[in-house]
Amino acid sequence: MATSGPFAVGQQDYIDYMNQLWDRQNSLLTIADAANIDIDLSELQRNRTVTLGGNRTLRATNGSSARDGYQYTLRVIQDGTGSRTLTAGSGVGLGTDVNSLTVSAAAGAVDYLVFIYYHATTTLHFVGYSRGYT
Repeated sequence: MATSGPFAVGQQDYIDYMNQLWDRQNSLLTIADAANIDIDLSELQRNRTVTLGGNRTLRATNGSSARDGYQYTLRVIQDGTGSRTLTAGSGVGLGTDVNSLTVSAAAGAVDYLVFIYYHATTTLHFVGYSRGYT
């Protein structure tokens, strides 16, 4: 622990803690594939990944736990069959410009969906995507 220099005793511990917290918030959390794929907004990680094993519905849960304006990223991977679909369920809002969760159909395709949390309506707004990675 530093006793001189820019950090007083204990400050380095705080900096280490904040770095660990940052790493955890930005780590990738795997979501289990199920008929309803839930993004639990009470969990610290804001980057998620799921492999679709069938046609699925995406939901956002525990919205009151999230912070207004937080950005969430979902990596969606098609399984070996492909042609799986993803639809918006409760807690997920679609706009007029991006009005569906259309994902790539090819087997093994990887897409990234981006959402921003809007606290006034406790809704995860779908704001865009980048599709077609392998």
